[in-house]
Amino acid sequence: MTTFPNAQNNPAGAIPVYVTRGGVAVSGSTPYFNSALLAAPASIKAASGSLFGLNVSNLNASVEYIQVFDAASVTVGTTAPIQSFAIPASGSLNLSFGEYGIAFSNAIQVAATTTATGAVAPGTGLVVNAQYK
Repeated sequence: MTTFPNAQNNPAGAIPVYVTRGGVAVSGSTPYFNSALLAAPASIKAASGSLFGLNVSNLNASVEYIQVFDAASVTVGTTAPIQSFAIPASGSLNLSFGEYGIAFSNAIQVAATTTATGAVAPGTGLVVNAQYK
């Protein structure tokens, strides 16, 4: 069962998502938001953790990419991403990584580029929402 707490019950404004199995809470997530992700690496979490979902919007007229890294230090264009997702021109991508998410050993970082493993930033930053723990 998945429950979504009411935002009024959370004065900090964060809306965690609780996943239960057999009535026992097994995980919760913390929201991450970036309104203009470019090629400079952005840290979703600066330590080991799990990524449960990504929603990325692209306002550009061309396909752009979000690169995902499992590293505390990232040089975009040199550090190999563990995943890279194409975001359609003037479109969005919504990904769910299930109840256990994708495990990261070092840190969770992302960057937006014009190619899957490149270093050139898109003309307009990508809008990124993520759920992590």
